[in-house]
Amino acid sequence: MTPLRLPQLGSVVWAELADDHGFRKVRPAVVVTATADITAGGPIRVAAITTRLPVPLPHNYVLLPWDPQGRARSGLRKKCAAVANWLAELSLNDVRQAVGILPPAVIAELLSKIAAASAPPAAPGPSTDEGDQPSP
Repeated sequence: MTPLRLPQLGSVVWAELADDHGFRKVRPAVVVTATADITAGGPIRVAAITTRLPVPLPHNYVLLPWDPQGRARSGLRKKCAAVANWLAELSLNDVRQAVGILPPAVIAELLSKIAAASAPPAAPGPSTDEGDQPSP
């Protein structure tokens, strides 16, 4: 089903996603594709949302605003978090429903954690062993 309106960066949607075991189910997710890059026929990238919150909360989780009566702009009704390293690329046809939008500060935190999670590891610096130094 195609949503009536295109989602935007920070939209909270319900879509069919696979977990790390390949099990697919309809679950909430946050759109992390830039709004300008979202087109009717194109794919979108999302970060999955989970209600399984380990204590302490892992560094790659971002807590999201929620309200049990659905009064939060996110549309989320349970305590939950977006997972910065649980990303999926979807067709807009995979989006079942858009339920809300996240505040800019939460979107910025999530995008920052996604960038950190996908950054390549730092290259090792130069050795400080004297044997590696050129002779005078």
